[in-house]
Amino acid sequence: MKKFNISLHDITISNFKEVLEIIGLMQYYGINRYSLLIIPKYHNKEDIRDIKDKLMDISKGKEIILHGFFHLGKKERFINRLFTSGEGEVLSIDIDEFEKRVREGVKILNSVGLYPDGYIAPAWLIKKEHIKRLKQFGFKFTTTRYGIYDFQNEKYIITPVISFGCRKGIEELSINTFKIQLLSYAKLFNRIRIALHPCDIRNKTKIEIIKNTIIYLKKWGEEGFLSEFSGGNHNDKGRFTSSFSSIK
Repeated sequence: MKKFNISLHDITISNFKEVLEIIGLMQYYGINRYSLLIIPKYHNKEDIRDIKDKLMDISKGKEIILHGFFHLGKKERFINRLFTSGEGEVLSIDIDEFEKRVREGVKILNSVGLYPDGYIAPAWLIKKEHIKRLKQFGFKFTTTRYGIYDFQNEKYIITPVISFGCRKGIEELSINTFKIQLLSYAKLFNRIRIALHPCDIRNKTKIEIIKNTIIYLKKWGEEGFLSEFSGGNHNDKGRFTSSFSSIK
């Protein structure tokens, strides 16, 4: 069975209006099984506990994912500037601080009645040493830009994420290549990941692409959570198990 997942990133207090608009768009087109990526203390200026009731309203029956802690990284790191506007939190801290933030992030989400199935680093920027530490927290999975580390079944599933950029230049490039990526991955894989961000709802072209993508994917396969993606790609099963063994 082919499966696809749509994940909504960067759920914060300041982005909540846009979050609701994207959720409304997805539900209007029949998407009900999607993932919510929540940032506990966005830029250390917001506390997600302040919107507990709103979070509970949107989270019923959805897959909850811890998405960093502050989400903010060091802009002087080249890779943080390349892939994100200084938001690569995980690469900016040592392993002990990473573990501390994960523990505190889980605690905050639990305090509002949310229990994350997975962890996804801001901008998917994470090292293997961080991934090793995540296994001890009971997460079912984590992801990179190129695939999913399935902790439950000890598999690495190759499934590159498709998303839009929000910065000038990168945004235009992502819009122009989105459909090409979608159609290519639909032929190569039986698992497809789509990542949406609050900024996407502000762009009419992106909204139209999102609509068409949902219509296409609902004909292509079945919507599902990332924790349900075990099974990987077709044909060569070795492709999605070999990489996982390297982090043990």
